[in-house]
Amino acid sequence: GVMDAVKDNFDRALENAQDILARVQAGDAAVTQAEVDRAWQDLIKAIQYLEFKPGDKTDLGKVIVLAEEMEADLDSYLDEGKQAFTDALEGARAVYEDGNAMQDEVDQTWKALLKTMSELRKKADKDALEDLISEVSGIDLTDYTEESAQAFRAALADAQAVLDDESLTEEDQETVNHAAEQLA
Repeated sequence: GVMDAVKDNFDRALENAQDILARVQAGDAAVTQAEVDRAWQDLIKAIQYLEFKPGDKTDLGKVIVLAEEMEADLDSYLDEGKQAFTDALEGARAVYEDGNAMQDEVDQTWKALLKTMSELRKKADKDALEDLISEVSGIDLTDYTEESAQAFRAALADAQAVLDDESLTEEDQETVNHAAEQLA
C-alpha cells in the first residue's frame, strides 16, 4: 500500500542491510563499522518513508472512463478545446498509471480533465440541412419567375453559409433548423 518508489527504496535498503548482516555473521572481517552504520541509517530512513501512500485514484478512474467515451465521439465536437482535452486525458492516464502519484496530484489531474471535458462543445447537427442542400442544388430555375428564383438563391446561399459555419454548437441548432426551413 505504499508508493512504488518508497517500496523500491525500502527493498534496496533491506537487501543491503541483510547482506551486511550475513557477511558479519559469516565472520567477514572486511566489514567496517561505517558500513554497518550506513546500512542501519538507510534502513531507518526507508522505514520512515513507508508512511507515504499513493493517492486514491478512484475518482480519477471514473473521470477517465467518461472522458474516453467522449474521446470515442470526438469528431462530433468543435475543434476548439479538443487539443486541451486530449492533452488532459493523456496526462490523466499517465497519473493513473504512476505508482508514485500523491493525492494532491491525482485530485488536480481529474479536476483538470473534468474542466476540459466541460469546455468541449458539440457541433450542431447539420445532416438534414446538408441533405436538403444536396437535393435542391440541381434544381433548374428557368421555369420559375425571377423573383422566386432570386428568393431561392438567397435561401440556398444562407443555408450554405450556415452549413459552412464550423463554429455552430448544439446551442445554435435553431439557426440550422431555421436555415433548412427557409430553404425548404
